[in-house]
Amino acid sequence: MVCRVTGEIDLANAQDLKYRAIEAMKSHGPPLVIDLGGVTFMDVSGVRALLAIRRHAAVIDPSGQIELRGVARSVFRVLTLTEAVTLFRVAETPQVA
Repeated sequence: MVCRVTGEIDLANAQDLKYRAIEAMKSHGPPLVIDLGGVTFMDVSGVRALLAIRRHAAVIDPSGQIELRGVARSVFRVLTLTEAVTLFRVAETPQVA
């Protein structure tokens, strides 16, 4: 299952991302791919949402892993600074200029 995310992920909408991704996993099960290619900004609220999605996937299937695709450099930086990047499979690592 692929969930495509666009726009900003912040305090105003991170819970919506978490809810929708968990509902998708309830319907289709892990593994889940989250396509962040359309995300222009993400703060720590988005990181918390992704971690909650990961925890939920582990409850459904302990071997289930969340894959992140299309991660923009700014989003990758937030994931790296919080060390959350180590908890996900990142399909495409952004190029460093």
